[in-house]
Amino acid sequence: ASHLYQEARELVRHELESMRAAQEITEEQRGILDFQILLLDDPTLDKSVASALQENLTLLEGVNTSFAMMVDRLKRSRNVYIAARAADCQDLQNRLKDAIYRTTNPGVDDLYASAQGKIVLAQQIYPSEVISLYRAGALGVVAAEGTASSHAEILLQSFNLPSLVAIDGLPVHHLAGRRVLLDTHHRLLVIDPTLGDETRIKRATVYDGQAIIRPPVTLASGEPVLVLATINNVTVETKRAVDLGADGVGLFRSEMSYIGRTVLPNEEELLKEYRQLTTSFAGQ
Repeated sequence: ASHLYQEARELVRHELESMRAAQEITEEQRGILDFQILLLDDPTLDKSVASALQENLTLLEGVNTSFAMMVDRLKRSRNVYIAARAADCQDLQNRLKDAIYRTTNPGVDDLYASAQGKIVLAQQIYPSEVISLYRAGALGVVAAEGTASSHAEILLQSFNLPSLVAIDGLPVHHLAGRRVLLDTHHRLLVIDPTLGDETRIKRATVYDGQAIIRPPVTLASGEPVLVLATINNVTVETKRAVDLGADGVGLFRSEMSYIGRTVLPNEEELLKEYRQLTTSFAGQ
């Protein structure tokens, strides 16, 4: 079992490093993968899995137990950004379990290859899965759980993959093979859409971004109101905020430049990010 774990771990490392080297991956996205590669090499994880095996647990039970302790510690953190890394740990846990399965069943195809040209339904989607699905040619993602500010959702937006998250009562087992339509404008999943549904969605999503909030927003009294954007990811969200007509930036989460990195950003990197933000909103 110990040898199988090492073999599966090397398979996961190869997959993560392959994704990390892809040209379409940004530095921020590499930071998420770097965190998982570091976690994969954590001696504490090795010791925890080895200890579980000595207690006669199966390898999968050992992996689940070891990650459960890490995820629990992260989730209990009072720091919301540290707590958010629990999803990245669960992402790595799933990859390890999948690698163990593929290692013991060499005839099994790549899990993500079947996603080409399809909308993927899941209980929850994780960051490295987004990258794999994008590279496999998936058309969109629908997840029963998740938040709009999660790493996975930020990646989905940056790869321009349509997505719906936090869909209550998602009937995953009844939708296999059926046609579905993602109405991201109204946050609806349309099952077996008609031609009328498709026409309606196309009309709703083809719009002039400049017209959304570009005209000055005023109260009934005539008092002007500024509509300010929240920026988490300068590369992804700044252009979108400008295109939608934001009057400026109300909140810039500068700590996002640090999260997921193994080396602190240097002055030149930060200057580049801040300059992109300030020049995009020059005079605002």
